[in-house]
Amino acid sequence: MTFQATLLRHGIRCRQAGNDSAKILLNCIFCPSRGKGVDTKMRLCVHVTQHWGHCVHCSWSSRHAVFPVLRALGIEFTDVEGADLPTHTHTEPLSLPKDFMLLTHATDDLDQIALDYILKRGVTLDQIRRYRIGASFSGRFAYRIVFPIYADHKLKSLIARDFTGTQKPKYLLSTGDKYLWAFDPKASTCVLSEGVIKAARIQRVSHYNSAALLGHNLTPTQLEQLSVSACKTIILYPDPDAAGRNGAATIATQLSEAFPDRNIQIVWPIDEPADESELRIIQTNLAHSVAYSWNVHQQLKLGAI
Repeated sequence: MTFQATLLRHGIRCRQAGNDSAKILLNCIFCPSRGKGVDTKMRLCVHVTQHWGHCVHCSWSSRHAVFPVLRALGIEFTDVEGADLPTHTHTEPLSLPKDFMLLTHATDDLDQIALDYILKRGVTLDQIRRYRIGASFSGRFAYRIVFPIYADHKLKSLIARDFTGTQKPKYLLSTGDKYLWAFDPKASTCVLSEGVIKAARIQRVSHYNSAALLGHNLTPTQLEQLSVSACKTIILYPDPDAAGRNGAATIATQLSEAFPDRNIQIVWPIDEPADESELRIIQTNLAHSVAYSWNVHQQLKLGAI
């Protein structure tokens, strides 16, 4: 759905500028709070391909105006705020959002904003197709990129990432068991990292399967996924902050105790998380992963290099 169609659907008067169909004009919702009174002359302009917005009356402006304007108008972003929801068992079968659209099929300006966001973060079009990554613009996952999680060819979970820069929390999980995202049970080696963007970037420079934990811990369901898989080498790619290091140390201990016959390695030391590092640095870090040991465990806990 386009920005203009979204406004009209919610009863907001707007029109295209005569000289540029990408410019949408509407009454400025920011004027009253900026001491200019109620705007009735459609003085706010939002450019839906370049994303900027500007009001000629109150001088409100933004380089990324589409979503601040939608939020100010009270148009659905999300009905959930705060931490991730508890992981209790589903009472109804899980399904994709009703308006879920694969981002390889982006056809309008809102889809394109979502697609541009994920491409700039380092996810490729091939990965979007392979992992069936899409977007939703209504309901609980509104204005988020949706990463479906499949196991045994069945949809098991959803992880959704805000792409507007205005929603909290940044990530939302569907309720139910937490599975590994993009995990290949047939792979002999798997790299585990915290998030979906990190896992996708690692996959670009690695011949190994790259999967996301979706947090700092390893759940019983994820442990079971690894247990029944062909994976013999598990490489942890932690974040360098305290939460990431402590989480990696705990997970490595879990894996060592659960799989004493498997090769557990950790990418360490590292300076930046995988979603902020250059791809060549990720590749170099992977090439220098070290076997998990008590000494490495202590280094992780202390942040020592």
